[in-house]
Amino acid sequence: MELAERISRWSFLGEEFLTWLWFRSEKGDGSIEVQGLGPVAIWLENKVTLESEEQEHTERVSCSGQNPGLKEARFALAQGKKVTKAHFRMSLGEDEWSFGWEAARLSFQSMRLPASGVDLREDPDGVFFERVKLVEKSLDVLDRLFSMFVSLRVSPQWEQEEFPLLEKWIREGDWVNRGARN
Repeated sequence: MELAERISRWSFLGEEFLTWLWFRSEKGDGSIEVQGLGPVAIWLENKVTLESEEQEHTERVSCSGQNPGLKEARFALAQGKKVTKAHFRMSLGEDEWSFGWEAARLSFQSMRLPASGVDLREDPDGVFFERVKLVEKSLDVLDRLFSMFVSLRVSPQWEQEEFPLLEKWIREGDWVNRGARN
């Protein structure tokens, strides 16, 4: 099997993960209790891309803006488009990261690290090692979130509890927009 085929075969998992993160970021206070780390706040920042494939055509919707609800993106999601790219902000304790994420490859497109507490003029090596530590910390958080998602996704709790709530939230995106037009 070619690499492209393998990536395509599993891309749904990344799409579902991003959709779940978006859902969880809007559910409650946007905080997710991560085992071993405590509460992690995560929210969809201001940019999301959704796609649908029908026969041989791909339709893509990219939404960005200061509206925290991204109503057009929610509407596209309710119409069956899949989240393929999203920009999130995440905080753990005093640290806050901003990153773009691509669903198909489960990879970063960009990342902004928390400000360094080390003075570059006094300790350039210290700045480098602190930045590496912050990247590793963000990867650890995202690995744990992805592990939580996969464990939940294959458990009976997914079908019984989480998916009905997620499905309801997706449908509300359609109603929110229809209500805004009337």
